[in-house]
Amino acid sequence: MITLYTNHCPLCDQLKELLDNKKISYEEVDDEQFLISHNLLHMPQLGIEDGTILKYKDALKWVNEQNWEINLWQTRLIIPNIKSM
Repeated sequence: MITLYTNHCPLCDQLKELLDNKKISYEEVDDEQFLISHNLLHMPQLGIEDGTILKYKDALKWVNEQNWEINLWQTRLIIPNIKSM
């Protein structure tokens, strides 16, 4: 399970957009008391499957290294009807 720890700052939004674009599923945690009590004071941070918590730059690197596939059943290719003259 991937967890995005966020306070909705611009960098948080950028990391969230990258996760979405890569189609990486994640849980978003933005509860201020939870973040403080777990010493998550700099945002964004990303919890990855092995339990490691990555700060922003390492999180970007990790996300960019992930392989992803385009699901052709969910993708539509629209080809315009072109008539030759």
